[in-house]
Amino acid sequence: MPAETLRPTPRSRREKACHWLADGVSFLAVLGANLVWPDTGFWSALLVAVVFPLLVLLLFGGLATPARKARLALDAERGLIECASRQPKAPPGSLQDRWKPGYAEVRHGHIRFQALYGDMEEAAGPINVFQVLSSPQPVPMPQKRPADVKRGWKIVSMDTDQGPLQLAASQASLSLLDRLWP
Repeated sequence: MPAETLRPTPRSRREKACHWLADGVSFLAVLGANLVWPDTGFWSALLVAVVFPLLVLLLFGGLATPARKARLALDAERGLIECASRQPKAPPGSLQDRWKPGYAEVRHGHIRFQALYGDMEEAAGPINVFQVLSSPQPVPMPQKRPADVKRGWKIVSMDTDQGPLQLAASQASLSLLDRLWP
């Protein structure tokens, strides 16, 4: 019997194309620069290697952004948010002390969190269930933003049955957390 997973709305074709381009454009940029270098020189090769891929990524990123926002809004209507979590009172250096990106389902004072591993599109592994005992309180962002906390996300802290829990997510997702608080 397959394990239960939190299933977000699948990514659109534009999002998948943008992700593929981000992975493949560096190879194409270096290849193009090496082809141009002997005939036109260093500055033209640098232009081909930096400016052209940057323009392509900005174009496709701009096309994929509305699709991503619509997908995240659809997930939020179902009570599913993209976030990162950590348990700040865990021993330093332990897995619970680190930020884990993933998805959380927020329902009636409970948070069900499932982590993403590597570059997987779907959450995997066990689902951690936290019973929320206190309302979410904002936490200041550390001086150095953790790698798994995306730009523009905010951090809140709350008491749960398993100790304090910090959750980082977009402002819209955190407002959903406030709305569903009993």
